[in-house]
Amino acid sequence: MGRPLNKKYFGDPALPGSQFAVTYWDGASAAAGFIVKQKGARRFQCTGGVADAVCRLTLDAVTMEGQMNLTMDGQLVKKISGRVATLADDSRYAWTADDVEAPPAPPAAVSITALVNGTEYTITTEGIGSNWTLIGATTGTVGETFTKNAVVGEGTGTATPTGTRSAPNPPKKTVVEKVTEAVKDLVQDKPPEPKVEEPKKTYKPRAKKAPVKRTTRAKTTSNAKSDSEE
Repeated sequence: MGRPLNKKYFGDPALPGSQFAVTYWDGASAAAGFIVKQKGARRFQCTGGVADAVCRLTLDAVTMEGQMNLTMDGQLVKKISGRVATLADDSRYAWTADDVEAPPAPPAAVSITALVNGTEYTITTEGIGSNWTLIGATTGTVGETFTKNAVVGEGTGTATPTGTRSAPNPPKKTVVEKVTEAVKDLVQDKPPEPKVEEPKKTYKPRAKKAPVKRTTRAKTTSNAKSDSEE
């Protein structure tokens, strides 16, 4: 956990001092409160003066049991020790008592009849005559997070937005675009034609001619006689 927080930062921030103001889940909804005791680098016992709860620091809005927010340097705190806080962007911040800030206000609850299609919500009150499963929830109980569908909600139930909205549906493709993509797919899927290699030329060595034998002619008798007369 590192160096624990000094106890001077615990207690009601309305009193003189440098007490941390936090937002925590008091068992029914997100509420303003303060730290009573430190349980770890991310876990604290919190209270709003009425209900106590052991909560964990979160970077999301407080929408369910066990969540709390603490803000420093304009960012939510991921974890904190006696000297250094890790902020939402994973930077390490050497904080002082002057950095203690009021946490952001929890999101306001929205009536089930005003929920927006494609937006993520967390149920805060079940209400009367509200069928949460018809609009995208699985169980319809308090604390469940779901994405609102196209069905219009009814009844008195409420939910808080989580800040997440599903991606819009892509525009429909024209017939020309579909045909073009189909042709591209056919071209890409077509196996490559086998490469035909040309036969290599072979050279046959030229046959050597047999050497011509020269014959010596014998001298005739007349030639021999003339030679002797000379």
